[in-house]
Amino acid sequence: MKTRVLMFMIVVLLGVSGCVQNGYQGVKPEGYPAVKQAFDVTFGWKKTIGDHGMTLEGYARNNRYFIVQGLELRVSLVAVTGAEKSAETFYFTPQELREGEMAPFSVSLKVRPEVGDRLRFSSRYQAVEDSENSQIWVNSFEVTALD
Repeated sequence: MKTRVLMFMIVVLLGVSGCVQNGYQGVKPEGYPAVKQAFDVTFGWKKTIGDHGMTLEGYARNNRYFIVQGLELRVSLVAVTGAEKSAETFYFTPQELREGEMAPFSVSLKVRPEVGDRLRFSSRYQAVEDSENSQIWVNSFEVTALD
């Protein structure tokens, strides 16, 4: 019995020490060249374009509210004509971002962008001010798909 407990403790300590050595790698905003800052939420991202589409990796930062709950980000690739060519929605975890906190996102669009295409970012969340006041916010902005 003592041997089993001792073995269990060794395994737990090895697991915990591995986590401590690697550490939590938080979001580093300086790694994302594109940034759109609003009064409430900042989005930063970088693009990777491949043969079959585009991947955007980035972060969201709560700039204003005590808590941002249920943050959703929809990214659409929009043609010059205004037609949506591809879109994906990302649901952030953790579900609650306190003021100043950041969370990463990754979105893969299945269509390769062309000259003149735009990226439309649409976000939706519940802004919590205190225990009695909250409201739903919906925001959007567009940027060129190709720099």
